[in-house]
Amino acid sequence: MSKSTNFTATTSGGVGSSNCIWDFGDGVAAGTCSAAHIYSTVGNFTAIVTATDTLGVSATSSTTVNVKPKLAVATSTSPKVTEVSKAATFNATTSFGVGSPACSWSFGDGSSGTGCLTTHTYSTSGTFTANVTATDTLSVTVMRTVSVTVNPQLAVMASASSTPTVGTAVSFTTSVTGGVSPVSCNWTFGDGSSGTGCQTSHIYAAAGTFVATVTATDNLTVTSTHSVTLVVDLAVMMSASPSPTEIGVPMTFTTTATGGVSPYTFSWSFGDGTSQVGSITTHTFTSPMLYAVRLTVTDINGNIGSTVKQVKVQPALTVTVSSDSAGGIVPTMIHFNATASWGVGPYVFTWSFGDGQRATGYSLAHNFSTPNSYRVQVTVTDSIGVAASGSLTITVVAEPPDPVTQPPTNAAVAGPIPVDVLVYGIGGAIIILFLILPIYAVTLRRSRRHHDASPPSAGR
Repeated sequence: MSKSTNFTATTSGGVGSSNCIWDFGDGVAAGTCSAAHIYSTVGNFTAIVTATDTLGVSATSSTTVNVKPKLAVATSTSPKVTEVSKAATFNATTSFGVGSPACSWSFGDGSSGTGCLTTHTYSTSGTFTANVTATDTLSVTVMRTVSVTVNPQLAVMASASSTPTVGTAVSFTTSVTGGVSPVSCNWTFGDGSSGTGCQTSHIYAAAGTFVATVTATDNLTVTSTHSVTLVVDLAVMMSASPSPTEIGVPMTFTTTATGGVSPYTFSWSFGDGTSQVGSITTHTFTSPMLYAVRLTVTDINGNIGSTVKQVKVQPALTVTVSSDSAGGIVPTMIHFNATASWGVGPYVFTWSFGDGQRATGYSLAHNFSTPNSYRVQVTVTDSIGVAASGSLTITVVAEPPDPVTQPPTNAAVAGPIPVDVLVYGIGGAIIILFLILPIYAVTLRRSRRHHDASPPSAGR
């Protein structure tokens, strides 16, 4: 169909020249012995020719024509999305027409090929339109196109978390570009173990240098590999006690190291310009501040591990003590207060009042009932056992006698007073006044306060 068919009637015998009339079987006729006809429908047709010579003698002949559908072609590519360096399959499926069609391709990147089923590998990424021309044995041609997307070739880059240590999970990540998703990842970690996942983790049991390799595989089974070299350090743990501490108090440092081969070497740097060696060591800081203590451990194979710990050193513990009075007339109640500074809290306050009595607390009161001079001492102890003390002297005297109520003294013979007796008597009186007057003033003030605070009597 759609292809011209040539009809020829060859005459012999008869008289003179023959005239021909063709009936093509589809309602169309022609008046020549040689004619061309295009059938518009599919089917089997009988074409009849009638030849007549000059004497009017006629002869007929017929032929059968099988009219097939016009050649058709359908195109496809697999996969529809491919990648650089991965072959794509192109298929031109023909139907109808006559005979076995031949196919020729133009792949859109300047290259060409033949065959109704063929492959092509692109060297650059992009979207390409491939054209195919199918030709049957009657030279009928049909052209079709198909598009294909070409991604960059699959590539993978691997990385690992910095400063990995024994016993701690190392994070492995990948960056995948190109290829056709989905992409899967398989790892070998260099220590005989393996894992999966484009983001994964692994714990190394020993220190050393390891090469971890990832293999990425995309949906087209294209693979890409990348390796990362990592040095796994010894696992080092450090503890300090007491922490925090204060100046002048030794701090004990202990450590453990795993993942290496013993014996280990332990090197300490205390951040104050001093250093020591040993798995257990002590150090006394002389200045208050925050120190970065670094420990470096090396095993017999040269594998290294390190850690840093911040330690706080406080100023030395101090205590200040105060009271609301320096003494009084018995019985007298004195209020005391102690304040601790620096050191390492919390604090415990212990009091000794000099009269055999003891108490605890930072603020309290004590009643003195016997005249005497007392040394009151408070000792504060902080949370790491450091103690500091402070003290006060409290003087308590007896109440002076009332002269009005005293019995008369024995009479004495009047006469001159000796000079030495006079001097010592005056000196003694001055001393007594010096001791009594402050106490009397305190008593007088208390009496006045009491009097001012008393409610007025009914007679006022």
